Amino acid sequence: MMKGIVVFKHEENFSRLSDVFKAIGNIENEYNWLITNSEFVSQNDTPFFNESYTWIKGEKLSELISKDDGYWIWGVFSAFEKNIKKEEVLTYPLPFANGYKGFWEVPLTLQNPLAEFEIVEWDGNTLIVISKNDKIIESLKKYYPFACDLEKYNSED
Repeated sequence: MMKGIVVFKHEENFSRLSDVFKAIGNIENEYNWLITNSEFVSQNDTPFFNESYTWIKGEKLSELISKDDGYWIWGVFSAFEKNIKKEEVLTYPLPFANGYKGFWEVPLTLQNPLAEFEIVEWDGNTLIVISKNDKIIESLKKYYPFACDLEKYNSED
């Protein structure tokens, strides 16, 4: 069963991937990433992730973020175990943020069923994370104590 959180804009840093990665124990290097639907405001005018999708090793993503940890307005960051190939991942539709109804439904689902978790920067003011791994969600709840349980949030009237 999936777990998820949603963080509405309470602090500026939740739109910085370095803080999200710090919150989950810097495990990003353990995964390959599919980055889609991204809009990024660079700190130093470095253009990256301008394609319809980017397939990137976690180590390379960490390196890029260490050089330019700007502000994400939009972006879906889907984490895959290293043994899953890009070709397998691309047999599914590319994940997207704006207009994806699955964030707001119960039960929670990942857009790509091969992913372990998804980090979503939504309209520059919301962070959504859905994960198969409860530890990731628990770590985020500790780091962002004002985060809401996404399933509970979706069940409220």
